[in-house]
Amino acid sequence: MQHFLETDPSKRAQSSGLDNNTKQIWDQVQHHITLNRMKNVQSKFGDLTDRKQIPNFIKIFRQDVIEEFVKEQNETWMELQKQKQILILGMISKSAHEMFRENFNKY
Repeated sequence: MQHFLETDPSKRAQSSGLDNNTKQIWDQVQHHITLNRMKNVQSKFGDLTDRKQIPNFIKIFRQDVIEEFVKEQNETWMELQKQKQILILGMISKSAHEMFRENFNKY
C-alpha cells in the first residue's frame, strides 16, 4: 500500500541529514527558488538554443537565488560554515534542474 504525503519528497530527501540550523536556512532559501525567478533569469539569459547552455543557466539562477537570500539574511549566510554553504548551493542547483526539466522540457 502506498502512502501519500503532503510534503514534496524530493525536498524532504534533500534536507535529510542536515542539522536543524541548516534545515531552517534551507527552508528560507527555498522561498526564493520559484518559477517566476527562473523565467526572469531566462529572459536576461536569452534563448537557450543548446543543452550545453543549461549548466551555465542553472549557475546564474543559483547565484540570483543566493544574492536575493543574502540581501535579506546576510548575517545568517555569513555565519554559516563554508561547507554548509556549499551544500545549500548544491541543493539549489538540484532544485533548479528539477524545476527546469518540469517547465522547460524542450531541452
